[in-house]
Amino acid sequence: MSRLGMWVAEIKSQAIPQGHARRIMSLSTLINTFGNGLFMTVEVIYFTLIVGLSPAKVALALSIAGGVSLSFSVPAGHISDRFGPRDIASLAMVLEGALMFVLLSVHTYIPFLLVNIGMGILGNISQTMRMATIAKLGEGEERVAIRAYQRAVTNFGISLGTVFAGIALAINTPIAYQLLLAGDAVTFILAGYVFRKMPFMQPTVERGEPISFQALRDKRFLGATALNAINSLHFVLQSVAIPLWVVRETTAPRWWVSVIMMVNTVA
Repeated sequence: MSRLGMWVAEIKSQAIPQGHARRIMSLSTLINTFGNGLFMTVEVIYFTLIVGLSPAKVALALSIAGGVSLSFSVPAGHISDRFGPRDIASLAMVLEGALMFVLLSVHTYIPFLLVNIGMGILGNISQTMRMATIAKLGEGEERVAIRAYQRAVTNFGISLGTVFAGIALAINTPIAYQLLLAGDAVTFILAGYVFRKMPFMQPTVERGEPISFQALRDKRFLGATALNAINSLHFVLQSVAIPLWVVRETTAPRWWVSVIMMVNTVA
């Protein structure tokens, strides 16, 4: 084999994960995060400047949705232990896609809030199931490597989504934004379908076994969780404040929102 062939083979071996389950999970992650990149880049612009909701209400709705969804992490973990993560994750993503289609018809605040809460809960459940799946795919350093690869795929998917979102921002018509949201809905459903092809992983706890809240008695775990929740508030700044600042307070083209989002993701 030539040096070029060896180099290509090495790149391929590093870029494509080994094992059917890891490849399926990576593909599902790529599809899902591509849609996330589409949505997070234009959501606040669409619902404030096109639909007509106030920026403060949009930010409040996203904050409430994030807080409510966080409370479902532990219950989602218990569900994963008793039923296995594959089917629950797949169903959650499909339902999230359905809610995204519902969001297309939302024009008032309360429905916007409720749909975002529902999507936040389903997104948290599917993410918890993904983490449970990673825990079952490897041990020790191998598990860390799988998680790191999924993070790299996530960053690539979001970056790619923000690039396509820039097209809608440049066109700046209601139909352009609506097509983007519809595209995000399709990616949720497609990602759920792909994830359903993962091998079934046996539950680790009997369904009738009492639920343990041992983790909630771990002060260090609770402290780390609280700090992570505070740190996650930057997503509101990223998805609400920055896009509105670019569009309303600067003379930069709207598609610069896409550029900033992409730089933030890859940095």
